[in-house]
Amino acid sequence: MPTYTVLHLEEFRRQLQGTKKIVAIFHGKWDGHSKRNVETFRALAEQERYQKFYTFFELETDEHPEVFSYYQNKIIPHVVIFQGQKRLDELIGVKVDAPSMRMLNEHRFT
Repeated sequence: MPTYTVLHLEEFRRQLQGTKKIVAIFHGKWDGHSKRNVETFRALAEQERYQKFYTFFELETDEHPEVFSYYQNKIIPHVVIFQGQKRLDELIGVKVDAPSMRMLNEHRFT
């Protein structure tokens, strides 16, 4: 399953109303850390063990500043797990890798 790109704020808010938890990465195309993190994020999204629990979204901050500011994110890269409108967990400004994304395992059954 690929990651999905958000087109606008209302679309993302509709996606949050679904039955699956949402994992979103807020990133910037101009940021070297974000570029590396997005590659890792996409690889995690491809893993079957996560696909039945989560839907993965990419939100590029320059293309969608309204989404970035609505969720009051100030630092990129920023990964958030949502269930409905509630934030379950987040990683702020860190390297996205398997150890740091252990939160995916922690929230699968919550």
